[in-house]
Order: sequence, then C-alpha cells, then structure tokens
Amino acid sequence: NKSNLIKMGYTADVSALALFSVVGSAMWKNTDFLKELGFYGSYHQDPMNQLIHFIFIPLIWWSINVWLCYLPPLGLSLTVLGHKVTWGTLMLLIYVGYYCALDTTSGLAFAPVLTVMYLLSYRAVSKERERNGTLKSKGKEPPYWSWGKVAFVVHALGWIMQIGPGHGHYEGVKPALMDSLGQALGVAPLFAFLEGWWMMGGSPETAAAVGELVLANRRAMCEAGRDMPWC
Repeated sequence: NKSNLIKMGYTADVSALALFSVVGSAMWKNTDFLKELGFYGSYHQDPMNQLIHFIFIPLIWWSINVWLCYLPPLGLSLTVLGHKVTWGTLMLLIYVGYYCALDTTSGLAFAPVLTVMYLLSYRAVSKERERNGTLKSKGKEPPYWSWGKVAFVVHALGWIMQIGPGHGHYEGVKPALMDSLGQALGVAPLFAFLEGWWMMGGSPETAAAVGELVLANRRAMCEAGRDMPWC
C-alpha cells in the first residue's frame, strides 16, 4: 500500500545517503592521487588478483548504479533535458568529479567508461519500468527477474571472486576495505582501470611512482608489526 511504499522510499534514501556519506567523506579527506593509488596498490600486487579486480570492480560499480537508478533522490522528480535524475546520476557525477580532481588526465580518460556503465544502468531500469507499466495496464504481472535482481547476483559474484580467489588465494592478504572502507570504494574503480592501462604499457612513470609507494607502504606495515605475507 501507499504507506509501505513511502517507508521503502525513506529506507532507500537513507541507504543511499549512508553510502554517499562513507565514500564522500573518504573522497574529501584523500586527495593525493599517487598516495591513494599507493594505498590501494599495497593490497593488489598479484597479477591474477589484479585481473580479477580489473573484471569485477567495474561490475560491482555497475550493479550499485543499477540499484541507485531505481531511486529518485529524496523522492524528488527531477528531469534535465529529458533525462530523469536518480541517485545513480549523482553517483556518476561524484565519481567523475572526484577522479578529475585527483588527476585530470586519468579522470577524463576514465569518465567515458563510467558514463557508459551509467547509461546502460539507466536505460535498463527505464525500459524495465516501461515494460512493467504496460503489463500492469493489461492486468498482467511483471516477470520475476528484474535488473535489480540481476545486479544483486553480479554484485555478490564480484565480491566472492575478489575476497575468495583474489585475496584469499592469490594475494594472500585481506582486502583494502578492511582498513578503510570509504577509501577503498572511492579509489577502487579508477585503480582497476589504471591497472589495465599499465599492463598495456601506458603511463610508465606513474606506474613506477605507484610501485615505489607500494613498497614503502608495505615496509611501513612490516615495521608496525602487522602480520603480512611480504613481511
């Protein structure tokens, strides 16, 4: 009924705000491009783990974006140039803005990738709503599977692959999010993109600088008495 829908809307808004506050706070505090990459890279040096993250981090970002594309921010019906604004729209703008602030070149290079993933999410959810509206007008029930449920499966698979084979088997160390959830979620998509770029030989100077920071971070962890495989 209507009251339940209102409660669900409030819950969705609170969840979206909580996510943005955790990630946004970390983004606000951490603005050193190389330092951020060095932090995240300290937990991702095994080639197989890097490959797993290169594949599944974008899928995790996409799955979250799908969920957020169902939700108008704070229940507001906003349209810009015929495009309906959702929490997914804000997610795209926040990430692109942050990455461009971290490093303009990398941010602008990665922005089209994030934009394409967002547009795929937006289109999928929009078409699903149109289809469900048509079915309901004919007195028919929408199909069981929705893009939200597909996103849930993709999201779960992404985390399983990263935590299980990626960190548990290949890297042998806990994920970066165990040390800083917001920082890891904020920089992870960009780092995964750059890992692929570095593998192809792009930006060797940046790759070398990040590699030096990774070594320094790992030495500091050992000196602090942390139980790490490389100590």
